[in-house]
Amino acid sequence: MEITKFNQAQQHILQMMSYIKTPEALQELEQVLSDYFARKVDEEIFESYANE
Repeated sequence: MEITKFNQAQQHILQMMSYIKTPEALQELEQVLSDYFARKVDEEIFESYANE
């Protein structure tokens, strides 16, 4: 059996997940995370064009 070891960020996210009590709260969190990662991709694309 393989043991999965979570890094500090993953552990923190799992601890925060204990506050999610409704499907609506989970959906809201998913949207926030999607927006965050989409913004990061946009920033990387912008930076790559700026460095050309």
